[in-house]
Amino acid sequence: MIDFDDDLNEMLRTDEFATTATYALQNGDTGQLTGIFTNEGEETSFGEVGMLTSKPVFAVKTSDIPAEFGEGAELLIDGQRFTAASAPMSDGAGLSQILLERE
Repeated sequence: MIDFDDDLNEMLRTDEFATTATYALQNGDTGQLTGIFTNEGEETSFGEVGMLTSKPVFAVKTSDIPAEFGEGAELLIDGQRFTAASAPMSDGAGLSQILLERE
């Protein structure tokens, strides 16, 4: 049987791909999450010209996310401040994505 938890732990090693973020919840709780930060560009139409916008996402192990974590939580990732634009979205296999907005 495949142990997805071990695979996620390997993928989320900070000496490889992952980084550690500090979070602050709206109820005042703080802590850290380890995950993979991506900030891919996306081209959208804007009149006759295109406009490149960023789409920051933080992927973390679902079991590491506090139950109170939701939209509006603040995160500090690699020196940049973000706000969670949504509650974490689980992929059903142990990983969740948090859509971010730059503060």
